[in-house]
Amino acid sequence: MLSGFKRVLQMPPRRELAGAEQRLFMLLAAAMVLLVFYEAGPPMLGNLGTGFSGGSFLLVVHALVLMKFPAWTGAPTNRVPWYDWLIIAASTAALAYWITEFSEIIARTGAPTSGDLWFGSILVFVSLEVARRSLGWPVALIGLLAMLYGLFGNHFPIEQFSHSGLSWTTLISGIYSLSGIFGFILSIVMTYVVMFVIVGAMLQAFGAGVLLVELPFALFGRVRGGPGIASVAASTLFGMISGSATANTAATGAFTIPVMKRAGYPPHVAGAIEPAASTGGMFMPPIMGAGAFIMAEMTGVSYLTIVTISLAPALIYFFSVAVSCYTEAGRYGLKTIPKGELPALGPLLRRGWIYVVPIVMLIYLMMSGQTPPRAAFWAVVATIVLAAAASFVFKEKDEGYGQVGLNVVRNLGEGIRLAGGSALVVAALTGTIGIIVTVVFQTGVGFMLTSSVLDLTGGVMLWGIVLALLLSLVLGMGMPVTSVYILLAVLVAPALKEVGMPLLAAHMLLFWFSQSANISPPVAIAAFVGAGIAGADAFRTSLAAFRYAMFLFILPVLFVYTPMLMPQGLTFGAFLVIAGAFVSTIPFAASFSGFLLQRAGTAERLLFLVSGVGLVYPQLYATLAGLALLVALVVYQVMAADPEGRRVQTESGST
Repeated sequence: MLSGFKRVLQMPPRRELAGAEQRLFMLLAAAMVLLVFYEAGPPMLGNLGTGFSGGSFLLVVHALVLMKFPAWTGAPTNRVPWYDWLIIAASTAALAYWITEFSEIIARTGAPTSGDLWFGSILVFVSLEVARRSLGWPVALIGLLAMLYGLFGNHFPIEQFSHSGLSWTTLISGIYSLSGIFGFILSIVMTYVVMFVIVGAMLQAFGAGVLLVELPFALFGRVRGGPGIASVAASTLFGMISGSATANTAATGAFTIPVMKRAGYPPHVAGAIEPAASTGGMFMPPIMGAGAFIMAEMTGVSYLTIVTISLAPALIYFFSVAVSCYTEAGRYGLKTIPKGELPALGPLLRRGWIYVVPIVMLIYLMMSGQTPPRAAFWAVVATIVLAAAASFVFKEKDEGYGQVGLNVVRNLGEGIRLAGGSALVVAALTGTIGIIVTVVFQTGVGFMLTSSVLDLTGGVMLWGIVLALLLSLVLGMGMPVTSVYILLAVLVAPALKEVGMPLLAAHMLLFWFSQSANISPPVAIAAFVGAGIAGADAFRTSLAAFRYAMFLFILPVLFVYTPMLMPQGLTFGAFLVIAGAFVSTIPFAASFSGFLLQRAGTAERLLFLVSGVGLVYPQLYATLAGLALLVALVVYQVMAADPEGRRVQTESGST
């Protein structure tokens, strides 16, 4: 049954194009990247205008998706069939109409012409089809159900959610506007998300990815659990330039998972550590997937503020996974990596310092007042210039300058290819989300849902948190994490605000909970990728990843009940909570793994759990009590240490 469920929800296959179609695809991908890059540039480059830029962006995205993703299993996978060219032509016509008639469409808002309705209807169909092909059935079905609810809400069986029903004219007029498909989600994806994807893609194409994976092994390979800790560190660094947990797992896991297995980690553990760590890349500044930009738009809080308050929780999360790697290594009695098998630190630093400069520049420019897209623009320029200069300065003796220049051009092309591919799935989401947002606001269902949540929770904030977690787990079974967060932000965040939760805390909580889709059974995409690389059972791997990612569920609660998000700045209370959460990762990991300095008995594990809870409880006396208990447990383990190591659990059959 589970395998059948997974087959229904699995992502559609991608076409492997060739010849003229492949060249056209690459040309369109380059056009999308260059359009976004141009729009983010300095004022002297000019501006293409809202109608032209948004319409052109969607035109290219739809064409790319329809060329790359087959309509169904059994459709051609090496060429684009005639019916896909027909849909591409229809999408192009609808978006060309928007571009050419933009001013007139905006001027007659609420009084659409027959042309507006025809082309708007075509765009709705294409948007749903693009979402279905690139993201699977769940997102497209939710968009379709939203439209049916908008049209036939007067027949809805639950009275409190019924409404008078929208006419087709009203619905399409709202969707085919700056409040619908061309609304704030498209603006965020085009202006922010894709631009930051370009930053990460260029860094990766010019060699930063290899450095960010090898450097942690040079630093941590010789400590207990070193391969696992290095995997976490690599995911931390790679997460700074990647906006996808699945891509992070695939890119870093191809190297880190085999090394962890050679060091003795059981396959399901090695396959679980990497996706658990990679999930943290989604909330690791400065990119944070698409969430930070969407959150900034929906809360009115600046992007810089959001990434600032996100840094400490992200580091705590990564540290928690690293501590779990340490305790798991002790649990299984693992050895360290021989020094001869580790990369040399000196050469890595000598050739890798140039990749630090663009990231530092990006952060500095944003702190100095530049907009995030503009800062990202200059970071991309710096990456290309520095990497190209380093290629010429440090070229091999037998390598000619012409060959070096050709390699730079190839790397640039690879960066554009990576950026286009990485941005495509997120960009494909915008049309369907625009449809859903239009229905939510036109029908008032958001206000109805807020009222229902208040009734279900009785106005108690804790029950609101539980409800948000359950919704995120259910939606995450069939939707990408960005989709889950947007839906929760539109539908649930206002309700959480009504039960007394600060709006920014509500959005941060929903954003973190939405990331559980990467590692939570039964559909855990990143964990399944890790299991595939490790050659382990997928379900067992996802269960282990769920355990290693425990702070994905602990920290959001602290966002709500403590000053961890620093609403009044870095006060003593905020510092105490952050410090307590950092330290609490140790007893929590020891409790779940049954090992710290040596194997812990049942009573010790319970006491470790009590210590962890005390350290995160937002009261000074509880924090001090939790810390004292942890110190006592550590002293006990040191004094009771078995010199022959018989207390170390080496059985590999336990999870």
